[in-house]
Amino acid sequence: MAHSTRAEECFSRFLHDCPPQNGLLVALSGGADSVVLLHLAHRFASLFGGRVEALHVHHGIRDNEADRDLAFCENLCAKLGIPFTARRFDIPALAKDAKWGLEETARHYRYLALDECARERNLTAIATAHTATDNVETILLQLTRGAAGVIGIPPIRGQYIRPLLSATRQDILDYLAYWDLPHVEDSTNSEDLYSRNLMRHRVLPVLRSLNPKAEEAFGRAAEYSNEDSAYLDQLAAKTQVDGNVDAINALPLPIRRRVILNHCRSLGIDGLSSVHLDAILHLLETNRPHSSLSLPGGEIAIEDGCLVRRSVPDLASSPWEQKLFMGENHLPDGSLLYLTSDCEEELKKYISSQQNIYKLLTKATFGFAIIDGELIARSRRAGDCILAGGIHRKVKKLFSEAALPLDLRNRTPIICKDEEILWIPSIGLISDHSASSHAGPTHLLCLRKRNGK
Repeated sequence: MAHSTRAEECFSRFLHDCPPQNGLLVALSGGADSVVLLHLAHRFASLFGGRVEALHVHHGIRDNEADRDLAFCENLCAKLGIPFTARRFDIPALAKDAKWGLEETARHYRYLALDECARERNLTAIATAHTATDNVETILLQLTRGAAGVIGIPPIRGQYIRPLLSATRQDILDYLAYWDLPHVEDSTNSEDLYSRNLMRHRVLPVLRSLNPKAEEAFGRAAEYSNEDSAYLDQLAAKTQVDGNVDAINALPLPIRRRVILNHCRSLGIDGLSSVHLDAILHLLETNRPHSSLSLPGGEIAIEDGCLVRRSVPDLASSPWEQKLFMGENHLPDGSLLYLTSDCEEELKKYISSQQNIYKLLTKATFGFAIIDGELIARSRRAGDCILAGGIHRKVKKLFSEAALPLDLRNRTPIICKDEEILWIPSIGLISDHSASSHAGPTHLLCLRKRNGK
């Protein structure tokens, strides 16, 4: 019987340490996690001033199944006597207009709807049904993608609370069985097309075989890491260097990293990975005047001893150049260049994990000895040639033959080592030198955002 009440224990323990709330809005999808959250909130409504309401977002995806989910949520709330609100969005159309991925767009509008509904209904807290299992998946994905600072899912973020963050998926299922609660299943959860599903279906079972309480262990590690990180963040926030390179370099490395991230945010550049952070650290350590680095949110440079943001050039006419690193490289034209020495199977998994945001443009494989050194992506230059098919072919003529629009020709990335052109992804042309070494392959993938130019 103990297992059947563990979700309730997690919920109660969270609320014991949570600031009192006057009214709660529950994000209700109809899935197992959100049904348990709603049921617990209803049972303990007195902790929220007796006011618990629910919001369901219909994303305009999954057709009849999505209609079924909405009807289920409405009926469940009617049975429990909980005020219910539904919001509809045409996420595929909105994603196309914004040039975002479906998952990214759905998340954006879901939280937008929650914010608006809570404000309209005068509810001070919003609860989402994230669990310990979701947290493990998030941490693993952050690690896999090289995030700068692995924090998992925060238990409290502004008005958002996650009362079930210490409950596992099994705790949720036990609670459903104990109270004989119905729920609906999203059919896409069984597919391995998304990276989170791959983690859930293939990685987590292995972790549980090593430690049956893997979710709890990850949760504790994330909690300790967050506490340490919060303390270091406070120190970094008090450190005033105003972008001075010498002052930044003199800081202890853990503080230096945070000061750099804070400074980049102040420049309007956010969402940097550990690869980007390492590149910035290297840029500062070398401290060459007028040296620069292109990042996903813009270009930074060292000018007059300070780290500053350069104005974004007009790619249609201005030359540009960017050093490439193993892992993900975001190029100025909006494409993503991924460098890896992984096997073909790992490549397929990576491509699959990106399919909701990016589509594969083209791929090239080079011997490691060829690309061992500094690779760059740059715009075309006068006189550019690539050795392909035994002859040197002019890039200008290749772009003309490919009918590449004039305004796109300077945006098109050209991949080089030193002064030699190795690859032009947009037209799929690879240098003859790609096969001249057998010392282990390194793969280069070029992906472009879906619906992007």
